Order: sequence, then C-alpha cells, then structure tokens
Amino acid sequence: MGLNVLEAKEAEDAVVDLTGSDLERIHTGWKDAMENFFPEHGFMHSGKPDFEYYYEGDMDSKDYKMELWIPITKA
Repeated sequence: MGLNVLEAKEAEDAVVDLTGSDLERIHTGWKDAMENFFPEHGFMHSGKPDFEYYYEGDMDSKDYKMELWIPITKA
C-alpha cells in the first residue's frame, strides 16, 4: 500500500461549515449543498476534486467543527 499524488487544479469552492459530533453531519451537509445551495444560487459541482477538512479536537463533541470544500461552477 502506498500514497498517490493528485495534482488538483485551482478551483472556486463553496465551503460548508459543519458543527456536531455525528459524522452523519457530513452527509447532511452534502445533501443541503446539492439540494438547496446549488439550485438557489445557480451553481453545480465542477467535477474537480472535493475535500473534507477535519479540525483537531474531539470528534464526539457536539461542538466539533469540520468543513466540506466543494468545487463549483455556474450551472
């Protein structure tokens, strides 16, 4: 097993801030972005790599913070 390097080209991203202990919150964040943010603001996923950012801290804390970085383009 090894690591692969992926060169991600520059992208405009929508950053979704998530707070909570439940990692299912990530799925809720994706759903909200796809069903609400994208259509309401005229965006779509650009097809470039997206990222999840996990802050240091207790992932079981109700105050735990994470982010979804979603590359966007105008629909």
